[in-house]
Amino acid sequence: MCLPKPSAPERLRSIAQHLLSSPRERRGADVKAIKANGETALHLAVAKALIFSSLEPVVEILINAGADVSAAIFTTGETPLHLAAAKGGETLTRLLLDSGADDSVRNSDGKTPLHLAEANRNVKKALIRQAIDLDEDETELYEVYTARLEAVALLLQMARAEPLRQELKA
Repeated sequence: MCLPKPSAPERLRSIAQHLLSSPRERRGADVKAIKANGETALHLAVAKALIFSSLEPVVEILINAGADVSAAIFTTGETPLHLAAAKGGETLTRLLLDSGADDSVRNSDGKTPLHLAEANRNVKKALIRQAIDLDEDETELYEVYTARLEAVALLLQMARAEPLRQELKA
């Protein structure tokens, strides 16, 4: 009797787990290693999982192994959450948010993941629900109005967002 061959995603998950395991006789891969530009294995895994959803479990394996979910690429300031939000990766966005990714980090262009998600309604909803702080004295709705992002403003209004924080109202 022949056993079925594992699928490619199953093999990739197995390889990732094997590389990250660290028996005493050998050293496991460093999940926190960074390239010269600040890119991490998590950045790469998120980028690939946005193309091949079957790689999403590898992202989860890296996170569970201690990958920094808020690490920023030095040149662009982008975190794995920026990448997921910009490309409409709803599942990855939720996974990163649930794993403690900092949703208020701005990239080198001054954009938060919410700004980058403006083209994807489901990702925007996930980020809005997370209550991203865009500025100390401005709410998400106020910043969206000033930037003339009507579509995002409508979503925030639907979520019953207030244009000014309570303590600023006269």
